[in-house]
Amino acid sequence: MEGASLGALVGAGLCVLFIICMIFLREPVQKSARKKSKKVVDVGLGGERRVRITERKSYGPTSAEDVAAANLESLLKDLRKARNPGQRAIIVTKVQRRFDELSPPLLDILGTEEHHLLLPAIFLASALKQEDAVSPLTHLTQSGPLKIQVAALIGAHAIEPWSEGELLAFLNSTQVPKLVAVLELLAQRKSRPLAAIFEMLAYPDQRVRSAAVRAVPRLQADSEPLLWLCKRVQKSKGKAAVAAVLAIGRAGVPEGSEECLVERFSSRDWRVRRAALNAIANMGRPISNPECVLSILRGKDLPLKEGACAFIALERTRTLPVDKLRAMVPNLHPLLRMFAARCLVAAGDKSAVPVLIDLLSTQESVDVDDEAAVCARESAHQILTEICNKDLGTDVEPWQRWHRKLASLAPRDLRLAAPTFW
Repeated sequence: MEGASLGALVGAGLCVLFIICMIFLREPVQKSARKKSKKVVDVGLGGERRVRITERKSYGPTSAEDVAAANLESLLKDLRKARNPGQRAIIVTKVQRRFDELSPPLLDILGTEEHHLLLPAIFLASALKQEDAVSPLTHLTQSGPLKIQVAALIGAHAIEPWSEGELLAFLNSTQVPKLVAVLELLAQRKSRPLAAIFEMLAYPDQRVRSAAVRAVPRLQADSEPLLWLCKRVQKSKGKAAVAAVLAIGRAGVPEGSEECLVERFSSRDWRVRRAALNAIANMGRPISNPECVLSILRGKDLPLKEGACAFIALERTRTLPVDKLRAMVPNLHPLLRMFAARCLVAAGDKSAVPVLIDLLSTQESVDVDDEAAVCARESAHQILTEICNKDLGTDVEPWQRWHRKLASLAPRDLRLAAPTFW
């Protein structure tokens, strides 16, 4: 028995020693955030669970440049999602505070034509006025997708304005969005290459013609550019003539050019006639010969849109021949009666009020479609409310009671803009 007990003790001691040795011989556990053990459970073909220990890969230390690039990309994604100037300004300020850190990765993106964050990067560089971004932006104006070229063109100008010669070189492009952008940049200059701008008034695409009109500056009477424009109006036809007429309106319609526009009132092209009326409306002074506009309003089968343009020209220029306007009101279409009433209100003529009250009951008929009837009723109601400084509703009787107490009507410029339902 003693021999057996001794043998059992020896065996137990050996087991303990073996366990201790195994503990000391095991590889130390790494307490690193970059290297951890992960238990994976596999299911065998027979459904048995086999447990194995795998280790995640260990990566080297991340460089400061990589961190900066990741931070910039995050901000650019936020910038791309921003929907208003305030949100964009906040992001620009964040980058500005870390400019030294984020500037290098921003330049790297600008040097990559196909980068998915190139558009917000261009905006950011221009907002920061980053001078060393001009070179990559200049390169982008000639390469890559068209929207990138246009954005780079505008962005580079925001940092360092293009010279007149450089902008004129861009006008040789055949890409409409780029031409529009160049004309918009030319419109910001005090000194503008008028000859080049005038040539674009005849461009086939309407977007370019419209941008060219917006680029025309105010011109002095009897100046050479104005005389050239008047000749262009007389010789041009169709869409080019419309653009030339609108350009004169943009130039302020100096004294010498009003007659040039009046001559276009008799054009067979309704677009030219309407453009001439719009140009007259924008000239900022009374019309020298009001009869030329009144004769349009007396014409038979007068198109509503053309008649509206004629009344708007009278109202905006404060050319208000009250007696003649009163005389034509009864024979006008309800919509044109509303425009005539606006002119009478501007002149301070009390006869405008019963005209407006009568328009409150305008209904659809053979000669008046639903859209015109609604526009006449609603506009009359809004004008009356503005005059009265109180909304008496859309029924006629309350307004008639108010009118009976109305002693006079002061001249006024209506805050309510003339409707442009077309």
